[in-house]
Amino acid sequence: MNNLVCVVYLARFGNPLQLLDSFIRSYQSHIAGIDHKLLVIFKGFNSDSTELALSKQLLKNVEYTQFDISDDGLDITAYQKVLSNPSFSHFERFCFFNSHSNICSNDWLLKLNLALNQKNVGLVGATGSLYSFFSDHINRLPKLPPLEFNTGQALLRSILKTGTWSLAWLNQFFCYVLVYSIQFDRFPNPHIRTNGIMAKREVLEKVSFGHIKNKSDAYRFESGKNSLTKQVLRMGLQVMIVGKNGQFFSIDDWNVSHTFWQGNQSNLLISDNQTRYYETLSIEEKKTFEQYAWGKDDNLQT
Repeated sequence: MNNLVCVVYLARFGNPLQLLDSFIRSYQSHIAGIDHKLLVIFKGFNSDSTELALSKQLLKNVEYTQFDISDDGLDITAYQKVLSNPSFSHFERFCFFNSHSNICSNDWLLKLNLALNQKNVGLVGATGSLYSFFSDHINRLPKLPPLEFNTGQALLRSILKTGTWSLAWLNQFFCYVLVYSIQFDRFPNPHIRTNGIMAKREVLEKVSFGHIKNKSDAYRFESGKNSLTKQVLRMGLQVMIVGKNGQFFSIDDWNVSHTFWQGNQSNLLISDNQTRYYETLSIEEKKTFEQYAWGKDDNLQT
């Protein structure tokens, strides 16, 4: 499979150089397990900038191909530009890493690739979640206080007392809940997080990326009603999470994969800023984050 697998890392102008340095250190210290080509996207850099020179210095001992693009759009925009560029049309499989990625295991690419080789699998990734923006905002709505109906006077007092508060509640309801109900499915809302993902070109070419101009667009592409995951599922293909131990997890088993926001994330193949932030939390805070991703305590097996 030499020259047919492209590993894509996004280096963005304005990010701390430590992010690229950390990724490169993890890349050099963990064998991939299969042949591949490393493509580094330099997003938003000027060709004569000090930042570009320093970034390339960090890469001096790494074999890679440089791909320069403007700073418009987000991570997914950059990946789209790779997929549509004729220079990379010979690659059959792509593995995408954002700027915050760190590799956590030897044979990381082999493990992702083995999962992708399974029958009827169209997308694999290091992390996933059941989180729903819609359900989360429903749960965050404050409870309306009970109105007193015993007398007309009591009812009027109750309405006046809660009137301002109720208007704020209605504003939040219409601005968030109704909008999110159109864009996102209820919990459980399984989706592969769009970092540390791998897919075949033939699958990615069938995906509708839409116009991703801001974070809201990116959230919809990751976990919305027409997310990357849902599009792959509608193709009749499976999506898998791949653990550090090389095990593949279908959607029904994601909550016991010991990866994203579960316990101590002991089976995490690729870390990023979200998984590292989770590690800094207290035990109680971690439980809250686990519930965001996987539901109530009685549904967790971490």
